[in-house]
Amino acid sequence: MKIKYMIAFQVIYLITSTASLLSIPIPIVKLKELVNESNFIVRGVLHSAHEVKKITVNVSGIETSATIYEAEINPIEVLKGEKKYESILIHYVVTDQFVGYRGVDLNSPRILFLKKKDNDSTYVFTNDYFRTAITTDGAIKKGDSSYEFVISEIASAIISNEIGVNQKLLAIFNLEYCDHPFVNSALKHAINDANRDVRLTAVAILLEHNDISVFSIAEQNILDKHYNPQDYLQANLVNAIGSGIKNEEAIPYLARMLRANNNEVRRAALNALDRIATNKTLPPLAYALDDSDTLNRYIAMRAISRITRISDWEPSNDNNDSKYLKLWKQWAKDNIK
Repeated sequence: MKIKYMIAFQVIYLITSTASLLSIPIPIVKLKELVNESNFIVRGVLHSAHEVKKITVNVSGIETSATIYEAEINPIEVLKGEKKYESILIHYVVTDQFVGYRGVDLNSPRILFLKKKDNDSTYVFTNDYFRTAITTDGAIKKGDSSYEFVISEIASAIISNEIGVNQKLLAIFNLEYCDHPFVNSALKHAINDANRDVRLTAVAILLEHNDISVFSIAEQNILDKHYNPQDYLQANLVNAIGSGIKNEEAIPYLARMLRANNNEVRRAALNALDRIATNKTLPPLAYALDDSDTLNRYIAMRAISRITRISDWEPSNDNNDSKYLKLWKQWAKDNIK
């Protein structure tokens, strides 16, 4: 995983925070891998759910009671596999206690990721942590592969005028790890959305995809008087820059970020400069040798050491500051004009 920051909307934010407090590990499920692992992927409606039996499950060391349900799916469109029946059966588990997942949405169009249940004719979800994805009734599949069919249909929800904010945000969240033209085109549409959550979440994922065309929007939201570290949308922008940007053309933006008041904003810029790691990054990295934060100075020294290949002056940790700081400041004075 690139980073673990992206919280697409407040419901997921709260669930994730709760899971963290309860020490519930929630694995990262990437859409491309999910598509590859699924035998059958459809856009359809899950309905007519009824209880099969009560069971007890143990998920990541958490034991809880649960219910196995059976439901029907009417496939509207097949995105992977072959449509043999007008209706198929699925079994799935709903836990009484939250264990990183719980239930499923009924009676609304979804993309469902399925695999055969042993030798049975019944299906189960491929991965309980990513059972379905958002879509719309009028979604049109595009592309040449099952993966492209899936992401194009999810992307259609982002640009749709027929669904609400939370559904749009869920669609964006589903596509976080999909750096593809279909996805990025929809995200660029979303940066003009009327809702701030939709706009800034789309910007954050584009930055995570190394798209610097939206950097100015991020700047307006994270520099000094605009930045509130408690605002998770702004924090997502900062983290996306720190983990996703590797384009040399971003250096002027990153250099401006090094003048921000907030340590984490400056650190994100330094991490991006460290990743870009070309001679053009040396002036802003040298500027950061005077940063008030010890860790930020360490990142700057480490990055300069690696770019210049002067390994003897690379600090081993952020507590080793004073030993090398004077050397690097003198080097910068002598070599950077």
